[in-house]
Amino acid sequence: MNSKLITLLFIIFTVIFLRQFPQFIERYYSDSIFLVIAGSLQSISSVLRFPLFFLVLAIILYYLLNPQFYKKPGTMVHIISWCSYIIAFFSLSWGLNYARTDISEKLSFNPINLQDTVLSRLLTEASQELNTTAEMIGRDTPRELEQEYLEDSIPMLVRGEMQELGYRVPKSVVLKNFIPEGWLLRFGTAGFYFPFTAECYIDSGLHPIQKAFVAAHECAHGYGIGDEGTCNFIAYLACIRSDKLLVKYSAQFAYWRTIKAMAVNQHILKEKLLNDIALGDLKAVIEKMKKYPDVFPAARDFLYEHYLKLQGIKEGEANYDRFIELLVQYKNKQ
Repeated sequence: MNSKLITLLFIIFTVIFLRQFPQFIERYYSDSIFLVIAGSLQSISSVLRFPLFFLVLAIILYYLLNPQFYKKPGTMVHIISWCSYIIAFFSLSWGLNYARTDISEKLSFNPINLQDTVLSRLLTEASQELNTTAEMIGRDTPRELEQEYLEDSIPMLVRGEMQELGYRVPKSVVLKNFIPEGWLLRFGTAGFYFPFTAECYIDSGLHPIQKAFVAAHECAHGYGIGDEGTCNFIAYLACIRSDKLLVKYSAQFAYWRTIKAMAVNQHILKEKLLNDIALGDLKAVIEKMKKYPDVFPAARDFLYEHYLKLQGIKEGEANYDRFIELLVQYKNKQ
């Protein structure tokens, strides 16, 4: 068997083996090795303000689309080598965080069951909170947050919240706008964390109301959280405690939409939930998203569902909704 293939298999099995020990990962990787690597990468990406994702993509495409690359002897060996490097770097720079101690265990949450009556109550409460904040903001107040605020303040809000929850985190994360606008949304995502350059991206085509919460979610990834529901949970806590009403509104808006979707799935339907201001904002967000229709949704869902499960997230894409359960558990413990 070729030595390159043996190396690739060794890396894969090593990663699989290490993921069986969450407490080991938490202590020796997430709380130590990851902090050093992420900090080093961020020191570069924070200085170079343009999206480094495109630089990495250009290098990959240069080799993949270059006919000369395939004419060289040992091409398959080179491809296997590069796969080994990519898997190893992904795992070391961030990927092993998927296997760290689950937040429910870390915070000693008690298990709960989100029954229909609980969802109904949560939906009513979420609607009331959203309506109240909408009235405080007013109908005519612009919903836009300054980009500088998003890039500088949101990472600090998330960092403070994670420290409050007992996490060790890098000094900061790098948050950037992804352009052209709508490209991520067309592939069914509002943002992503790119571990190879330690950059958090949000789609510049998002409605202003969505940006703070999505930015906070991606920052949670950047600080070392792999679980999607946990990122939503941390993003909500960070934004809801902001002194800026628009940031708080962004979190309440995301929370309400998640609860509403879960309630609809459980056939918990109610009459009018939102006042005219909040309802107007909801319609504005929906209209904005219609500008960027999802392409290849079935293929995207299939790939991402299996990617998450491969990383140990058994619920797959349904894991995003887990933050409702985490939030109820958190409030029960207060």
